[in-house]
Amino acid sequence: MAAPAESPSRLAIVIPLKAFAAAKDRLSSALSPTQRAALATRLATRVLTIARTIEGADIIVASDDDEVLAWSNTFGAIGVRQSRPGLNGAVSDARDEARRRECDHVLITHGDLVDPTSLVELCATLDRTVVTLVSDRHLDGTNVLALPTSIDFDTHYGKGSFRAHLDEATRRGIAAHVVEDARLALDVDEPADLDLLTES
Repeated sequence: MAAPAESPSRLAIVIPLKAFAAAKDRLSSALSPTQRAALATRLATRVLTIARTIEGADIIVASDDDEVLAWSNTFGAIGVRQSRPGLNGAVSDARDEARRRECDHVLITHGDLVDPTSLVELCATLDRTVVTLVSDRHLDGTNVLALPTSIDFDTHYGKGSFRAHLDEATRRGIAAHVVEDARLALDVDEPADLDLLTES
């Protein structure tokens, strides 16, 4: 008797987003509030546009802002109104939604990547049994984090999150795979990062 076929693996792409009007405070010395909101919208649009090309993936946007959630719906994303505070709270709420949708893996990516095109290849080659990380170019932040929905894993977004996520994987006894990707390592946080936009 033939063994039953395994259910196909299902991926959720999680993108936590602040209200665009409140985003990019650290750029206030270089950009006006209107310019910062426009930049945040532009970068998030790039990420959502790439994410929606990844076949079979559920796209989940978590935010505490109704306008952002309505905007994300125009890309076919599933909007999750976050109930827990901060970036880690938004990610936790989105991971809960992924589990409800019976996704077995989540890929969490920031909405301010300069060039998110490598997400397509990364999703196609993910090892679904480990935690996968892509750092920022300073080896400080975590620009992409992918992990099975079945595991207990606390996220530690904020300063030093890349090392904190590696330590979390070690603490949980879960293998971690670091992907070095020059494009996914680029994000916009500080005024000096604005030069990256002219190079992309």
